[in-house]
Amino acid sequence: MLASFRPKYGQPFPIPADFEAALPAVSRPPPAGGPIDARRHAERVGQMIDDWRRSATAQAEVRQAMEHIARELADQVARRGETRPIALTPRQTRLAEQRALSLRRRFEHGPPENYKREAWWAQIAAIAERWNVATSLEDWGL
Repeated sequence: MLASFRPKYGQPFPIPADFEAALPAVSRPPPAGGPIDARRHAERVGQMIDDWRRSATAQAEVRQAMEHIARELADQVARRGETRPIALTPRQTRLAEQRALSLRRRFEHGPPENYKREAWWAQIAAIAERWNVATSLEDWGL
């Protein structure tokens, strides 16, 4: 195989044309499923997201973070050809709330440079109270 490769002057390493003939032929199964119709896929994802929006009842910034997660789920469901409605788990909802709270805290108070954990938590808790979002330090893993 490659042991029979004899480099030419000025060519210290083999190139694919030099050793491809020595490689064994590999039979590969045909790809599963057909090609994705991008337009149809986008329509299905859009419909699922529209249906999800009708049932989403959260503060605007939290809903936007939730939609980001819901769009990923809709994409996965549409790729499988399913049409089930999108529903976020409690864990996904909590993640979206934390993302939105953290982003709003950053917007209002700037980067958390040289901050004390108590000051950071007070900022998060104040925003959560304004938005009527239940959260605790344990939810944040702190």
